[in-house]
Formats: sequence, structure tokens, C-alpha cells
Amino acid sequence: MKVTLVTDLCLLKEHNLYRMTEGGSPPPNSFFNFNLNFNKMAKNKRQSTVFRLSKINEDPATVGKYYPVSSRIPSVDEIYDDTSGKNRKIRYVIGEQTIFEDEQKSDRPVIGDVVFTNGLLVVPFQKPTLRDFLRASNYNQDNPDRIPGANAIFHEVNNEFDAQREVEALESEFAAIEVAMQMSPEQIIGVSKVLGINTDRSMYEIKHDFLQFVKQNPNDFLDSLDDPRVDRKQRIIEAEEAGIIINNKNKRTIDWGGVNGKSITITPVGVDGLDHLTEFTFEKEGEEVYSRICRLLEKSLKIDDAPEFVAENEMIEVETKPKKKTSSKK
Repeated sequence: MKVTLVTDLCLLKEHNLYRMTEGGSPPPNSFFNFNLNFNKMAKNKRQSTVFRLSKINEDPATVGKYYPVSSRIPSVDEIYDDTSGKNRKIRYVIGEQTIFEDEQKSDRPVIGDVVFTNGLLVVPFQKPTLRDFLRASNYNQDNPDRIPGANAIFHEVNNEFDAQREVEALESEFAAIEVAMQMSPEQIIGVSKVLGINTDRSMYEIKHDFLQFVKQNPNDFLDSLDDPRVDRKQRIIEAEEAGIIINNKNKRTIDWGGVNGKSITITPVGVDGLDHLTEFTFEKEGEEVYSRICRLLEKSLKIDDAPEFVAENEMIEVETKPKKKTSSKK
């Protein structure tokens, strides 16, 4: 039975994710009612800023000691200043109101120490100059203006950003699983074939691996529902199973089925044959190939056995399934 994969799944996705756009509302227990607006969260300006060393010792000599007890970074650096469009020298000087050397007023500047203890440097809100120096430094891997080639030593720990990112990931995971759970067994098998999941097993085993993929790759799964290549590859897989096309891995060719099947296309080295054929059918030369595949597939789905011959205008030979012998039973 033919499965109109993309159409059906896109309707599921639209029903579950976008039904609010036309004045509707999600179900009372829907996770989408739990909408955190991070832009309206109260920000504590008196909160400390935390920086962490990026390099971690995965196999420490002492259990739990993943960072050195003490680690010092330079208190002077030359950075790119996006505001002025120039390279400027910065330094952490005790008592100064700015980190830029050309703006500092001390005749005898006292350079402050920048030391990480057990991998962390907690900067209290009373030390804004130290915080600004760390954020502007080339050693900060989160600095968008970091000079290429500079050694990234630390990063800023942003708990609010991490929480927002985690919630967004949970929302995507829930949305993907919600769509997946409403799919029919035929749809699950069709998508599983495209994903390379073994479908020659019980439905419970197939669904288990399918849901594991959806859970681990929710965004990829949701995006695939709008991708026409998913539906097209499913049809191509069905055509291979029906013997309409043959993926000749030894010759690296995709051939028409039959005794004297002609080659359709040559598969590039390192590329999956069916993936290559899927992309090929979107080209002008491959459009007619895909049309023939669909016509032959429609014929094979209407009868139990594959047809013994194909119309001359198709110019394709299709392998036939052996008929059951009935003469011996009579």
C-alpha cells in the first residue's frame, strides 16, 4: 500500500505545532502552554560572573581533580575593538575604571592577577573591570571578536542561557515525539527505511529504534517532514524492493531491473547509491527516470505478483516473480 509520507506527516506536524496560528489553542495539558519568556525574567545586576577553564583533564591522577589547583592567565592583552575598528591594548589594573591602556590614568599602574582556582574564577559584581577584561580577552572562547589563532583558555558560564537552551531542546524533543507517536505503522516503517533502521523485525523493535532516533535528533526529524527528498527516497527504496531498480554496489551503478537492465546512473565513490539516485531525480535528466519508477511502482502495487512484461514505451525490463505451480495439485 502506497504511503504518502510527506503529505501525511506534514499535516501531523502542522496540526500539532502550528494550530495556534489560526486562533486555536493547544490542549490543556500540552507542553506548549508552559512557555518561558526569558526576555522578561528579572536580571540580578548584583550577581557574580563565573568563568571556567575550557580544557579539562579527563583522566586525573586524583579522582575529581579535573582542573589544576591554580592557573594564571596574562593580565595584559591586545584585542580587536569593534567600536573603534582598531587593535587596542587592554590590561587589568587595580583601581582603574577602564580596561583600555590608552584610557587609564595611573602613573604607576598596579597590574592585577587573573587566577583560576580549581578551574573557576568567580568575579563578584564589585569588580566590573576584571569582568570586562575577561570578556574582552582573546583567551575567552566566547568572545565574538577574538583574534583568529589566539589560544582559547576559558569561557563564561551563563546559567540563564544554558537553561534556555535546555528548555528549547526539551520542547523540540516533546514536539518530535508527539508527532512520531501519532504516525501509523506504515509511516513509521517508511521513515525507518529512509533512516536506515532495520525493518525486517517486529513492529515493537522497529518503533523502539525509530523513537530513539526521534528523541536523539528531534530537530532533524521535524525538518525531514518538510523535505521532499524523504518521500522520494522512500519511493526509491520501495522500487528497489520490487526489483524495478538494482543498486549494483560492485559496479557502483544504479540499473533498471531485469535480465538486461541498462544503467541509470553511476554512483560517486563514497556516496550511498540510493542517496545519489534520490538527488539525481531532482535534476532535469533524472525527472523522467523518477516518473518511470513511479509508474512501474504503481503497477506493482496493484497486483500481488510483479508484471511479466512492461509496455514497450517504458523500455524497461522488470524481473518477474516465479508463479506457483498448480498442475501437480490437480
